[in-house]
Amino acid sequence: MRPDDPLAEKEAVTPKELSKHPVCLVKRTLVKNELASWFRDYFKKLHIQFTSNMSTNAAIMVKNGLTYALVLEGSLPYWNTEQICYRPLSPELTATSVLAWKRHQPQSLAATKFIEHIRQYLSDNQ
Repeated sequence: MRPDDPLAEKEAVTPKELSKHPVCLVKRTLVKNELASWFRDYFKKLHIQFTSNMSTNAAIMVKNGLTYALVLEGSLPYWNTEQICYRPLSPELTATSVLAWKRHQPQSLAATKFIEHIRQYLSDNQ
């Protein structure tokens, strides 16, 4: 949302509050279903302005005051916070990810280094 938006003054944003405003949702069906579960009955009342799988596209619409975007925290780490701000959802909605690759498959040097980095990161943070 924009920093000058009234919802920006809140600690967190609820489904009821968001249902009163135009929103941008992701196109992916699985994620949209997760959001529908979070919104519960308010999902039927949503004014979905547009859908996008690109956080930067949603950010441009938010910056211009056209919509509220539901994005993963950190998906726009370099966006100017004077133009866009974030508020967590309440109740909290979390997402998980899975990283998978084929075993015994030749990998590029970049892919090999990335996998090594992820393995090291996970072992350091357990």
